[in-house]
Amino acid sequence: MSTPKAPHLFFSILVITLIVMTFPRVALSQSSSSVQEIQSQVSHQFGTEISFEVTYQTTKAVQSIDIFLRPQTVHETLTERMTLVDNQTASYEYLVASNYRIPAFTKIDYWFYFTFSDGETFESEHFSYFYDHNFSAVNGTALDWQTLTNGSYSAHWYDGEPEFPQKVLDAAQNGQEEISKYLNLVPTTSIDIYIYTNSAALREALQNTAPEWVGAHASPSRNVALVNIIPGAEETTQIERQVPHEITHILLYQRLGESYDNLPQWLHEGIASVAELYPNPNYRKYLDEAKATETLIPISELCATFPSETEQVLLAYAQSESFVRFLYTEYGSAGLEDLVTAYENGTTCENGVQTAFNQTLSQLERQWQIQTFDVLTAPDIELSEIFVTWIGLFCLISLVPLIILIRLMRPRN
Repeated sequence: MSTPKAPHLFFSILVITLIVMTFPRVALSQSSSSVQEIQSQVSHQFGTEISFEVTYQTTKAVQSIDIFLRPQTVHETLTERMTLVDNQTASYEYLVASNYRIPAFTKIDYWFYFTFSDGETFESEHFSYFYDHNFSAVNGTALDWQTLTNGSYSAHWYDGEPEFPQKVLDAAQNGQEEISKYLNLVPTTSIDIYIYTNSAALREALQNTAPEWVGAHASPSRNVALVNIIPGAEETTQIERQVPHEITHILLYQRLGESYDNLPQWLHEGIASVAELYPNPNYRKYLDEAKATETLIPISELCATFPSETEQVLLAYAQSESFVRFLYTEYGSAGLEDLVTAYENGTTCENGVQTAFNQTLSQLERQWQIQTFDVLTAPDIELSEIFVTWIGLFCLISLVPLIILIRLMRPRN
Protein backbone atom coordinates (compact mmCIF):
# COMPACT_ATOMS: atom_id res chain seq x y z
CA MET A 1 0.00 0.00 0.00
CA SER A 2 1.42 3.36 -0.97
CA THR A 3 1.68 6.27 1.51
CA PRO A 4 -0.27 9.44 0.52
CA LYS A 5 1.86 12.36 -0.48
CA ALA A 6 2.02 15.28 1.95
CA PRO A 7 -0.04 17.76 -0.17
CA HIS A 8 -2.82 15.19 -0.59
CA LEU A 9 -2.85 14.48 3.14
CA PHE A 10 -3.01 18.22 3.96
CA PHE A 11 -5.91 18.68 1.50
CA SER A 12 -7.85 15.77 3.06
CA ILE A 13 -7.42 17.18 6.59
CA LEU A 14 -8.50 20.65 5.43
CA VAL A 15 -11.71 19.29 3.83
CA ILE A 16 -12.62 17.27 6.96
CA THR A 17 -11.98 20.32 9.19
CA LEU A 18 -14.20 22.55 7.07
CA ILE A 19 -17.01 19.97 7.16
CA VAL A 20 -16.80 19.69 10.96
CA MET A 21 -16.74 23.47 11.44
CA THR A 22 -19.64 24.01 9.07
CA PHE A 23 -21.97 21.36 10.52
CA PRO A 24 -23.05 23.25 13.71
CA ARG A 25 -23.68 26.41 11.69
CA VAL A 26 -25.98 24.49 9.33
CA ALA A 27 -27.91 23.12 12.33
CA LEU A 28 -28.20 26.59 13.84
CA SER A 29 -29.36 27.98 10.51
CA GLN A 30 -32.01 25.27 10.25
CA SER A 31 -33.15 26.01 13.81
CA SER A 32 -33.34 29.78 13.32
CA SER A 33 -35.27 29.47 10.07
CA SER A 34 -38.40 28.70 12.08
CA VAL A 35 -38.51 32.34 13.25
CA GLN A 36 -38.78 34.65 10.27
CA GLU A 37 -39.18 38.03 11.98
CA ILE A 38 -38.96 39.46 15.51
CA GLN A 39 -39.91 42.95 16.66
CA SER A 40 -39.59 44.16 20.25
CA GLN A 41 -41.29 47.04 22.06
CA VAL A 42 -40.57 48.27 25.61
CA SER A 43 -42.14 51.01 27.71
CA HIS A 44 -42.01 51.86 31.40
CA GLN A 45 -43.13 54.10 34.20
CA PHE A 46 -40.26 54.53 36.57
CA GLY A 47 -40.63 52.76 39.88
CA THR A 48 -43.79 50.95 38.82
CA GLU A 49 -43.43 48.61 35.84
CA ILE A 50 -41.54 47.83 32.65
CA SER A 51 -43.65 46.39 29.81
CA PHE A 52 -42.02 44.09 27.26
CA GLU A 53 -43.77 42.93 24.09
CA VAL A 54 -42.45 40.82 21.24
CA THR A 55 -44.16 40.22 17.92
CA TYR A 56 -42.94 37.43 15.65
CA GLN A 57 -43.65 35.36 12.60
CA THR A 58 -42.84 31.66 12.75
CA THR A 59 -43.34 28.58 10.60
CA LYS A 60 -44.06 26.41 13.66
CA ALA A 61 -46.39 26.49 16.63
CA VAL A 62 -44.84 28.22 19.65
CA GLN A 63 -45.13 26.40 22.96
CA SER A 64 -43.50 29.05 25.19
CA ILE A 65 -41.33 32.17 25.14
CA ASP A 66 -38.99 33.13 27.97
CA ILE A 67 -37.47 36.58 28.36
CA PHE A 68 -33.97 37.01 29.74
CA LEU A 69 -33.20 40.30 31.50
CA ARG A 70 -29.79 41.59 32.49
CA PRO A 71 -29.81 45.11 34.01
CA GLN A 72 -26.45 46.84 34.02
CA THR A 73 -26.52 46.97 37.81
CA VAL A 74 -27.12 43.23 38.30
CA HIS A 75 -24.46 40.54 37.99
CA GLU A 76 -26.89 37.79 37.11
CA THR A 77 -29.50 37.20 34.42
CA LEU A 78 -33.19 37.21 35.34
CA THR A 79 -35.48 34.78 33.49
CA GLU A 80 -39.25 35.08 33.25
CA ARG A 81 -41.98 33.28 31.27
CA MET A 82 -43.89 35.56 28.88
CA THR A 83 -47.64 35.47 28.27
CA LEU A 84 -48.64 34.29 24.80
CA VAL A 85 -51.24 36.84 23.69
CA ASP A 86 -51.89 35.20 20.30
CA ASN A 87 -49.90 33.26 17.72
CA GLN A 88 -47.84 36.34 16.89
CA THR A 89 -47.47 38.28 20.17
CA ALA A 90 -46.16 37.69 23.69
CA SER A 91 -45.86 40.10 26.62
CA TYR A 92 -44.34 40.40 30.09
CA GLU A 93 -44.80 42.99 32.85
CA TYR A 94 -41.81 43.54 35.13
CA LEU A 95 -43.33 44.80 38.39
CA VAL A 96 -40.68 46.87 40.14
CA ALA A 97 -42.19 46.61 43.62
CA SER A 98 -41.98 42.80 43.67
CA ASN A 99 -38.65 42.43 41.84
CA TYR A 100 -35.17 43.86 41.93
CA ARG A 101 -35.51 47.65 42.12
CA ILE A 102 -33.56 48.83 39.11
CA PRO A 103 -32.06 52.31 39.67
CA ALA A 104 -32.71 55.06 37.17
CA PHE A 105 -30.55 55.53 34.09
CA THR A 106 -29.69 51.87 33.76
CA LYS A 107 -29.26 50.01 30.48
CA ILE A 108 -31.16 46.71 30.39
CA ASP A 109 -30.04 44.00 27.99
CA TYR A 110 -32.75 41.48 27.10
CA TRP A 111 -33.48 38.69 24.63
CA PHE A 112 -36.08 36.00 23.94
CA TYR A 113 -35.92 32.21 24.01
CA PHE A 114 -38.52 30.36 21.89
CA THR A 115 -39.56 26.77 22.51
CA PHE A 116 -41.66 25.19 19.73
CA SER A 117 -44.20 22.39 20.03
CA ASP A 118 -41.84 19.90 18.39
CA GLY A 119 -39.10 20.63 20.97
CA GLU A 120 -37.03 22.87 18.74
CA THR A 121 -35.64 26.03 20.41
CA PHE A 122 -34.41 29.40 19.20
CA GLU A 123 -32.62 32.26 20.96
CA SER A 124 -33.15 35.74 19.54
CA GLU A 125 -30.60 38.47 19.07
CA HIS A 126 -29.92 40.67 22.10
CA PHE A 127 -31.72 43.99 22.52
CA SER A 128 -31.14 46.87 24.94
CA TYR A 129 -33.40 49.41 26.62
CA PHE A 130 -32.58 52.54 28.65
CA TYR A 131 -34.54 52.70 31.88
CA ASP A 132 -34.62 56.38 32.78
CA HIS A 133 -36.39 58.39 35.48
CA ASN A 134 -39.36 59.36 33.31
CA PHE A 135 -41.90 59.89 36.09
CA SER A 136 -41.52 61.25 39.61
CA ALA A 137 -44.06 60.26 42.21
CA VAL A 138 -42.55 62.92 44.48
CA ASN A 139 -43.24 65.67 41.96
CA GLY A 140 -46.34 63.96 40.63
CA THR A 141 -45.28 64.71 37.08
CA ALA A 142 -43.46 63.23 34.11
CA LEU A 143 -39.82 64.29 33.84
CA ASP A 144 -39.03 65.62 30.39
CA TRP A 145 -35.25 65.37 30.24
CA GLN A 146 -33.28 67.68 27.96
CA THR A 147 -29.59 67.28 27.13
CA LEU A 148 -26.63 69.57 26.58
CA THR A 149 -23.24 68.05 25.67
CA ASN A 150 -19.72 69.40 25.71
CA GLY A 151 -16.89 66.99 24.95
CA SER A 152 -16.98 63.97 27.25
CA TYR A 153 -19.71 65.41 29.49
CA SER A 154 -23.48 65.53 28.97
CA ALA A 155 -25.76 67.46 31.32
CA HIS A 156 -29.41 66.35 31.52
CA TRP A 157 -32.06 68.56 33.12
CA TYR A 158 -35.84 68.83 33.35
CA ASP A 159 -36.19 72.19 35.10
CA GLY A 160 -34.56 75.54 34.28
CA GLU A 161 -33.03 77.33 31.32
CA PRO A 162 -30.07 76.10 29.19
CA GLU A 163 -27.71 78.38 31.17
CA PHE A 164 -28.31 76.07 34.12
CA PRO A 165 -26.81 72.89 32.61
CA GLN A 166 -24.03 74.94 30.96
CA LYS A 167 -22.79 75.86 34.43
CA VAL A 168 -22.73 72.15 35.24
CA LEU A 169 -20.67 71.36 32.14
CA ASP A 170 -18.24 74.17 33.00
CA ALA A 171 -17.87 72.84 36.54
CA ALA A 172 -17.21 69.32 35.21
CA GLN A 173 -14.43 70.55 32.93
CA ASN A 174 -12.92 72.82 35.58
CA GLY A 175 -13.17 70.06 38.15
CA GLN A 176 -11.29 67.71 35.85
CA GLU A 177 -8.52 70.30 35.53
CA GLU A 178 -8.44 70.75 39.32
CA ILE A 179 -8.09 67.04 40.08
CA SER A 180 -5.33 66.73 37.46
CA LYS A 181 -3.09 68.64 39.89
CA TYR A 182 -3.30 65.63 42.20
CA LEU A 183 -3.73 62.64 39.88
CA ASN A 184 -3.67 61.86 36.20
CA LEU A 185 -7.40 61.36 35.64
CA VAL A 186 -8.99 61.91 32.23
CA PRO A 187 -12.32 60.63 30.86
CA THR A 188 -12.01 57.57 28.66
CA THR A 189 -15.71 57.44 27.81
CA SER A 190 -18.68 59.81 28.04
CA ILE A 191 -20.08 60.81 31.44
CA ASP A 192 -23.75 61.69 32.04
CA ILE A 193 -24.73 64.18 34.75
CA TYR A 194 -28.42 64.30 35.74
CA ILE A 195 -29.53 67.47 37.48
CA TYR A 196 -32.30 67.34 40.09
CA THR A 197 -33.84 70.31 41.81
CA ASN A 198 -34.91 68.55 45.01
CA SER A 199 -33.29 65.82 47.07
CA ALA A 200 -36.46 63.72 47.37
CA ALA A 201 -36.62 63.20 43.61
CA LEU A 202 -32.93 62.30 43.54
CA ARG A 203 -33.42 59.70 46.27
CA GLU A 204 -36.40 58.38 44.34
CA ALA A 205 -34.08 57.80 41.36
CA LEU A 206 -31.89 55.71 43.67
CA GLN A 207 -34.98 53.73 44.73
CA ASN A 208 -34.74 55.37 48.17
CA THR A 209 -31.71 53.28 49.06
CA ALA A 210 -29.51 56.29 49.92
CA PRO A 211 -29.36 57.84 53.42
CA GLU A 212 -31.25 61.05 54.08
CA TRP A 213 -28.08 63.15 54.11
CA VAL A 214 -27.08 62.19 50.55
CA GLY A 215 -27.25 65.25 48.28
CA ALA A 216 -25.51 63.79 45.22
CA HIS A 217 -24.50 60.36 43.98
CA ALA A 218 -22.17 58.74 41.47
CA SER A 219 -22.56 55.33 39.83
CA PRO A 220 -19.02 54.90 38.50
CA SER A 221 -19.60 51.61 36.70
CA ARG A 222 -22.42 53.23 34.69
CA ASN A 223 -20.62 56.59 34.17
CA VAL A 224 -23.62 58.36 35.72
CA ALA A 225 -23.69 61.18 38.29
CA LEU A 226 -26.77 62.59 39.98
CA VAL A 227 -26.62 66.05 41.55
CA ASN A 228 -29.18 68.08 43.46
CA ILE A 229 -28.98 71.77 42.54
CA ILE A 230 -31.59 74.19 43.83
CA PRO A 231 -31.86 77.16 41.43
CA GLY A 232 -31.17 80.46 43.13
CA ALA A 233 -28.45 82.37 44.93
CA GLU A 234 -26.57 79.25 46.07
CA GLU A 235 -26.73 77.27 42.81
CA THR A 236 -23.19 78.16 41.67
CA THR A 237 -21.74 77.09 45.01
CA GLN A 238 -23.69 73.81 44.90
CA ILE A 239 -22.62 73.12 41.31
CA GLU A 240 -18.95 73.82 41.97
CA ARG A 241 -18.97 71.50 44.98
CA GLN A 242 -21.13 68.59 43.84
CA VAL A 243 -20.22 68.20 40.16
CA PRO A 244 -16.41 67.93 40.47
CA HIS A 245 -16.80 65.63 43.48
CA GLU A 246 -19.05 63.12 41.72
CA ILE A 247 -17.23 63.07 38.38
CA THR A 248 -13.96 62.39 40.22
CA HIS A 249 -15.43 59.10 41.47
CA ILE A 250 -16.27 58.20 37.88
CA LEU A 251 -12.84 59.22 36.56
CA LEU A 252 -11.20 57.08 39.24
CA TYR A 253 -13.31 54.11 38.15
CA GLN A 254 -12.52 54.68 34.49
CA ARG A 255 -8.82 54.54 35.35
CA LEU A 256 -8.88 51.65 37.84
CA GLY A 257 -11.76 49.46 36.66
CA GLU A 258 -12.60 46.70 39.14
CA SER A 259 -9.64 47.78 41.33
CA TYR A 260 -11.65 50.90 42.16
CA ASP A 261 -13.31 49.06 45.04
CA ASN A 262 -9.90 48.37 46.59
CA LEU A 263 -9.29 52.05 47.33
CA PRO A 264 -9.83 52.93 51.02
CA GLN A 265 -12.95 54.95 51.63
CA TRP A 266 -10.93 57.85 53.04
CA LEU A 267 -8.95 57.99 49.78
CA HIS A 268 -12.10 57.70 47.62
CA GLU A 269 -13.79 60.61 49.30
CA GLY A 270 -10.62 62.55 50.06
CA ILE A 271 -9.59 62.73 46.41
CA ALA A 272 -13.14 63.62 45.34
CA SER A 273 -13.31 66.35 48.00
CA VAL A 274 -10.04 68.05 47.01
CA ALA A 275 -11.40 68.27 43.46
CA GLU A 276 -14.27 70.51 44.60
CA LEU A 277 -13.98 74.01 43.20
CA TYR A 278 -15.77 75.39 46.27
CA PRO A 279 -14.65 73.32 49.28
CA ASN A 280 -17.04 72.89 52.17
CA PRO A 281 -16.30 75.83 54.52
CA ASN A 282 -17.62 73.85 57.52
CA TYR A 283 -14.98 71.13 57.29
CA ARG A 284 -12.46 73.10 59.36
CA LYS A 285 -15.07 73.69 62.06
CA TYR A 286 -15.86 69.97 62.22
CA LEU A 287 -12.15 69.18 62.59
CA ASP A 288 -11.52 71.73 65.33
CA GLU A 289 -14.59 70.67 67.31
CA ALA A 290 -13.61 67.01 67.08
CA LYS A 291 -10.05 67.79 68.15
CA ALA A 292 -11.26 69.84 71.10
CA THR A 293 -13.60 67.07 72.25
CA GLU A 294 -11.11 64.28 71.41
CA THR A 295 -13.58 62.66 69.00
CA LEU A 296 -11.48 62.52 65.84
CA ILE A 297 -12.04 59.24 63.99
CA PRO A 298 -8.89 57.12 63.55
CA ILE A 299 -8.05 57.06 59.84
CA SER A 300 -7.77 53.27 60.04
CA GLU A 301 -11.49 53.16 60.87
CA LEU A 302 -12.27 54.98 57.61
CA CYS A 303 -10.67 52.35 55.39
CA ALA A 304 -13.73 50.21 54.65
CA THR A 305 -16.78 52.40 55.28
CA PHE A 306 -17.90 55.69 56.74
CA PRO A 307 -20.10 55.95 59.85
CA SER A 308 -23.86 55.99 59.36
CA GLU A 309 -24.66 58.91 61.70
CA THR A 310 -24.92 62.26 59.91
CA GLU A 311 -22.51 64.16 62.20
CA GLN A 312 -19.93 61.39 62.03
CA VAL A 313 -20.25 61.20 58.25
CA LEU A 314 -19.52 64.92 57.91
CA LEU A 315 -16.49 64.54 60.18
CA ALA A 316 -15.31 61.55 58.11
CA TYR A 317 -15.49 63.64 54.93
CA ALA A 318 -13.65 66.52 56.61
CA GLN A 319 -10.86 64.26 57.88
CA SER A 320 -10.50 62.48 54.53
CA GLU A 321 -10.23 65.76 52.62
CA SER A 322 -7.71 67.16 55.09
CA PHE A 323 -5.64 63.96 55.19
CA VAL A 324 -5.37 63.75 51.39
CA ARG A 325 -4.32 67.41 51.21
CA PHE A 326 -1.65 66.64 53.81
CA LEU A 327 -0.36 63.71 51.75
CA TYR A 328 -0.24 65.92 48.67
CA THR A 329 1.65 68.65 50.55
CA GLU A 330 4.17 66.14 51.87
CA TYR A 331 4.63 63.85 48.85
CA GLY A 332 3.18 65.70 45.86
CA SER A 333 1.18 64.22 43.00
CA ALA A 334 3.87 61.56 42.47
CA GLY A 335 3.23 60.29 45.99
CA LEU A 336 -0.53 60.12 45.42
CA GLU A 337 0.09 58.29 42.13
CA ASP A 338 2.23 55.73 43.99
CA LEU A 339 -0.49 55.35 46.61
CA VAL A 340 -3.28 54.76 44.07
CA THR A 341 -1.07 52.32 42.14
CA ALA A 342 -0.40 50.34 45.33
CA TYR A 343 -4.12 49.89 45.90
CA GLU A 344 -4.66 49.17 42.22
CA ASN A 345 -2.30 46.22 42.68
CA GLY A 346 -4.55 44.82 45.38
CA THR A 347 -2.80 45.68 48.64
CA THR A 348 -4.57 46.40 51.94
CA CYS A 349 -5.39 49.81 53.41
CA GLU A 350 -2.43 49.74 55.81
CA ASN A 351 0.05 48.19 53.37
CA GLY A 352 -0.77 50.65 50.60
CA VAL A 353 0.45 53.56 52.71
CA GLN A 354 3.52 51.58 53.77
CA THR A 355 4.32 50.75 50.13
CA ALA A 356 3.90 54.30 48.85
CA PHE A 357 5.44 56.30 51.72
CA ASN A 358 7.45 53.79 53.77
CA GLN A 359 5.52 54.79 56.87
CA THR A 360 2.63 53.27 58.77
CA LEU A 361 -0.84 54.78 58.59
CA SER A 362 -0.69 55.71 62.29
CA GLN A 363 2.65 57.50 61.80
CA LEU A 364 1.24 59.54 58.93
CA GLU A 365 -1.90 60.28 60.91
CA ARG A 366 0.21 61.60 63.80
CA GLN A 367 2.13 63.89 61.43
CA TRP A 368 -1.15 65.06 59.88
CA GLN A 369 -2.52 66.01 63.31
CA ILE A 370 0.64 67.92 64.21
CA GLN A 371 0.50 69.96 61.00
CA THR A 372 -3.28 70.40 60.98
CA PHE A 373 -3.79 71.40 64.61
CA ASP A 374 -0.26 72.64 65.41
CA VAL A 375 -0.23 70.67 68.64
CA LEU A 376 1.47 67.54 69.89
CA THR A 377 -0.54 64.36 69.69
CA ALA A 378 -0.91 61.97 72.63
CA PRO A 379 2.11 59.75 71.78
CA ASP A 380 4.29 62.84 71.27
CA ILE A 381 3.09 64.35 74.55
CA GLU A 382 3.97 61.13 76.33
CA LEU A 383 7.46 61.15 74.83
CA SER A 384 7.88 64.81 75.76
CA GLU A 385 6.87 64.12 79.35
CA ILE A 386 9.38 61.29 79.55
CA PHE A 387 12.07 63.55 78.11
CA VAL A 388 11.32 66.33 80.61
CA THR A 389 11.34 63.83 83.48
CA TRP A 390 14.77 62.53 82.55
CA ILE A 391 16.15 66.06 82.12
CA GLY A 392 14.85 66.90 85.58
CA LEU A 393 16.47 63.84 87.11
CA PHE A 394 19.74 64.62 85.31
CA CYS A 395 19.75 68.17 86.66
CA LEU A 396 18.96 66.99 90.17
CA ILE A 397 21.72 64.39 90.13
CA SER A 398 24.23 66.88 88.69
CA LEU A 399 23.27 69.53 91.24
CA VAL A 400 24.46 67.57 94.30
CA PRO A 401 28.13 67.25 93.22
CA LEU A 402 28.06 70.87 92.09
CA ILE A 403 26.97 72.05 95.56
CA ILE A 404 29.65 69.93 97.21
CA LEU A 405 32.29 71.32 94.83
CA ILE A 406 31.24 74.91 95.58
CA ARG A 407 31.46 74.25 99.30
CA LEU A 408 34.97 72.80 98.98
CA MET A 409 36.15 75.76 96.95
CA ARG A 410 34.99 78.30 99.53
CA PRO A 411 37.90 80.05 101.32
CA ARG A 412 38.25 79.07 104.97
CA ASN A 413 38.45 81.77 107.72
